[in-house]
Parts: sequence; structure tokens; C-alpha cells
Amino acid sequence: MWMRPAVAGLMIGLIGLAFPEVMGVGYGLTENALLVKIPLTMLLVLGIAKIAATAISLGWGFGGGVFSPSLVIGALLGGAWGVIVTTLFPEFSSGASAYTLVGMGAMAAAVLGAPISTTLIIFEMTGDYALTLGVMIAIVIASEITTQLYGRSFFSEQLKRRGIDLKGGFEADIMHSIHLSSVLARDYELVSMDVCLPDLRAMLQQSKVGEIYVLRESGALYGAITLADMSEVAFDAAIDDLLRAGDVARTGTQVLCEGDDLEAALSLLAETGEDRIAVVDDTDAMVLKGYVTHAAVMAAYNKALLKSRHEERGD
Repeated sequence: MWMRPAVAGLMIGLIGLAFPEVMGVGYGLTENALLVKIPLTMLLVLGIAKIAATAISLGWGFGGGVFSPSLVIGALLGGAWGVIVTTLFPEFSSGASAYTLVGMGAMAAAVLGAPISTTLIIFEMTGDYALTLGVMIAIVIASEITTQLYGRSFFSEQLKRRGIDLKGGFEADIMHSIHLSSVLARDYELVSMDVCLPDLRAMLQQSKVGEIYVLRESGALYGAITLADMSEVAFDAAIDDLLRAGDVARTGTQVLCEGDDLEAALSLLAETGEDRIAVVDDTDAMVLKGYVTHAAVMAAYNKALLKSRHEERGD
């Protein structure tokens, strides 16, 4: 890790020796692009060099931002496109500088994830409604491409890598912060696979939750039994000596792990339509730790939400 900034510094130094314009904040380079003082070839070369220098800086351990580089890169690439279309279709072009502004807006909006703010900034800079319309179209296209291929923005991706996902907002963050180990119900009833049907009937009639979990000889969870699972044999005493708990248990049911969060539990409860989901230590050992219900998940979420709101207000 300590070698990466050194190697990056060498690479950026070589880029700076060849193209000193890409070093620094780049406001001068942006101004020259807006004034159409840079030839087409240099616009393309400097744009590629600036992208490389920025990527190396961010990826190899240097500190720095992305706002100014996004403006510079957008101005260079937008200016290059403006020079090309103005040369080919001069009667339809608004001038290369207009395309430079559009490129700046599209690149900055895609990187920052702020399309509306960027559009307003460009409008305040120019006061040109027609140009602002072109900026809006470019920003929408750039933002959509970025969302589909990368994510909402560079900053949201950084937060996501640190375990902070803004997609679902504040409430989703609370759901992800609570693990199932804190909301488990442990009043479950267990039987082995060789328990006979009369005993199962008696246990289910007296069960508080109406469900009994069946364990293998190793202690791993095998399945679950409710009265509905025994509907075909509930009143047929003739086969009591033929079937055991393992024969009538509902197997293949989905389970949750102790390390899962409330969001995972709520999604699985909705997907399966069940009111209760078994929780195991992990899906390999399948050691039963308890179960969670929809009511328990929502109660834990509401409690955490109220606590967070009280902390915000200083109550």
C-alpha cells in the first residue's frame, strides 16, 4: 500500500512533464477551451491525459476532489465535439464554446449526481434559455448512462464501499443496522425425526406458536411441521405406526441467518408470505437459533426509528 502513492506520483509526474496543462485545478485550461484557443488535437489529447491523471490520483492513494477535474474533462471533450460539428455543419452549430459548456454540465452532473443543481449553475453563468435546454438534454442522457453502468454518482459509490447505502434513505439505513440476533424469539419447540404422529398431534394442539421444528440427528434443522402440514394424516390413526415426524415435515423452507438484518427478514417474509421464518447460525451447519415474525421485525424497526428521532432532537 505504501508503494502505490509513490508509483502514482511517478506516473503523474511523467504526464505533467509531457502535458503540464493537466496539472493543478485546471481553471486556465477550462477558460482556454471556452474561448476556443485550443486546437482539436490538443483538446482530445489533454482530455485523455486529464482523465488518466485524475484516475491515477484517486485510485492510487492521493487526496483530491473530482469536481474541478469533471469540469476540465467536460470542457475539453465538449469543446472537441464542438470543433468537429462546427467544422462539419457550421450552419447548424451554435459555436464550439456552446458545446464546451454543455460538456462541462453533462460531465459534472454525472460525476456529482446533481443534475438539477448543475443545470441551474449553467443557466446562472450564461442566462441563455436555448443553451440551458441543450445542457438539460445532455445532463439527462449522461446521468442515465452513469446510473445504468456505474451508480448514482461517484460520491454515492464511495459511501456504498464504506457500508453506507443512500439508495433507500434514512429508514433503510436503520433496517440494515439491526441484526436478527437482537429480535429472535426462542420459545420454539423441537422434535427429532423419529417422533410418532400421536405425539406430534398432542404437541401441536398444545403449541403456543402452532409450529414445531424437526431436527436431524446431528442437530441441524431438517424442517417444520404445522397442523396444515399434517392435514392428510391428522385424523388417520391407521398409519400412525408407519409415519414419523421426518415423513410429514415441510422441508426446503427458506431460512435466515443470525447475521442478517431487518431488511433481509422483511424481504423474505414478504416473498414467502409466511408470518414466521426460522433463523439459523449459518446455512452450512443449520443450527436453529430461533425465529422471527413480521410483528417482531416491525416492532424493532419502529423502536429504532423513534430512538433515532429522539437523538436528533436531543430528547
